[in-house]
Amino acid sequence: MTTQYSPILKLALPVQGELSGTWGDVVNDNITSMVEQAIAGRAVIDTWTTNSHTLTTANGTTSESRCAMLELTDTGTALTGAGTVICPTASKIYIVKNDAGQNITVKTASGTGILVPDGRTTFLFCDGTNVVEALTHTTSLQLGTSTTVTAVLDEDNMASNSPTSLATQQSIKAYVDSQLGAFDTLAEVLANGNTSGANDIIVAAGQKITVDTIDETTAAAGVTIDSVLLKDDVVNATDIETGSISANDGTTAATIANSTGVVTVPSAVLTTADINGGTADGVVLGATTPAAATVTTLAANTSLTINSTVTVTSVLDEDNMSSNDPAGLATQQSIKAYVDGQVGGSLAAANNLSDVANAATSRTNLGVAIGSDVQAYDAQLADIAGLTPTNSHGIVGDGSNYISTSASTDAILMPSGTTAQRPTPTNGMLRYNSEDAAFEGYADGAWGAIAGGGGDTQTVTTTSTTQTALGSYAAATSLGIEITVIATDTVATERTITKLLVTHDGTTAVATQYGEVNTATAMASYDVDISGSNVRLLATAASANSTNFTAVASILA
Repeated sequence: MTTQYSPILKLALPVQGELSGTWGDVVNDNITSMVEQAIAGRAVIDTWTTNSHTLTTANGTTSESRCAMLELTDTGTALTGAGTVICPTASKIYIVKNDAGQNITVKTASGTGILVPDGRTTFLFCDGTNVVEALTHTTSLQLGTSTTVTAVLDEDNMASNSPTSLATQQSIKAYVDSQLGAFDTLAEVLANGNTSGANDIIVAAGQKITVDTIDETTAAAGVTIDSVLLKDDVVNATDIETGSISANDGTTAATIANSTGVVTVPSAVLTTADINGGTADGVVLGATTPAAATVTTLAANTSLTINSTVTVTSVLDEDNMSSNDPAGLATQQSIKAYVDGQVGGSLAAANNLSDVANAATSRTNLGVAIGSDVQAYDAQLADIAGLTPTNSHGIVGDGSNYISTSASTDAILMPSGTTAQRPTPTNGMLRYNSEDAAFEGYADGAWGAIAGGGGDTQTVTTTSTTQTALGSYAAATSLGIEITVIATDTVATERTITKLLVTHDGTTAVATQYGEVNTATAMASYDVDISGSNVRLLATAASANSTNFTAVASILA
């Protein structure tokens, strides 16, 4: 009878009369070494297939499932998401350290398991059906050198007051809420522990109370601070001492000099002002809105400026305007005499603009020079001006002129570029994706394919009967693909045409094949997968003859 093996740890069970002369080797290699692996052995798991790994098992030789410790890694970055480790359905203890970069669930093939977060180590065991936690109860807990915790209490009144117990969230909330409810007014807070019975706020010398707003207790009564009444934006006091008066934004409006008490106002807008004696320097009447001033005599010693215009230094009465003074005003009489003298002279019809021989000079004088002041005549501008602004019609060029789209039999050339060259999107955008060889639009917050055009065509010729990639499509922009495949045996001159619908969830691609026609037998079988960031169409040719494949794809979504 040959050596048997234990059902759980797969240890050798030699039978009487066998292994003559090799008994020691079997004990050492197939029993003692395997027991050591089960107690202190460590297996590094670094191979993953579709985010999963099944622990190896073996009779009497090294295997992953026998090891006491499992260290999960992913040096080849094969994991694309959360993964699973499948262990045998046999009772066994495992210490699992997860350094794989993804959350991993340790389970049996058909049972439940325990999720081991990335970067964590967990103590588990298989009960023969499922994988469960090995430690769910302890009498005490200590983190580092901190206080040892012996219980978690749910007491709303914190009656135990234990220095070695944690409190539940509910009990902490209940206790805090009850304490705040007992002291939720300023009077209650001030009276708490106050043996005098008073609840005034007393601030020691050198300290202060800082607030944004002080409200009056009784409506319209105001607030009194050291005999100064603050009421309704009014300060009521016998004497106010200050060095400056400022606007609400901090801008200084006036300053008051010490000793003299002289008030300096940089700028003042006065509705009514009575200046009875003295001088007023730099006074502006009606800075933005015209205003009137009543004066007995207005004398300008040097000059007069009205509304920030030309400063006038004199009033002249010269019939011939001989001074030609840019700072002088002319009297009514002198203006009339000068104008009357010019009639028949420089204002005669022969000298005005209508009689200038050079049209370009006239336009320049009038400020309508072509090219700088006004647009020169342009036939294309005339085309656009001649079009009727009809709803839903656009403007296109026909090679010579601009015309309405309703009058054109040509086509509109859309903006074109790769996926990476897409602009910052706005709903309603249209463009041609040169990478996908398809029209696309941006709507409802996402780019999507628009039907039309010949589709994405990719060709491959092979003599191999192993799986060959026919086409590759960007997964991010190819959520739904319809592919027509034409397979031609160039030796036997036979042909197969078939259609496939393909979709994926970013990790797994699936396809359904339909509508196949053959001149003889099927030229190939087809499959799809996810490779990197692309969806791939795969074909396995039925013959070693040179077979030409043409895949024409339409991106549906």
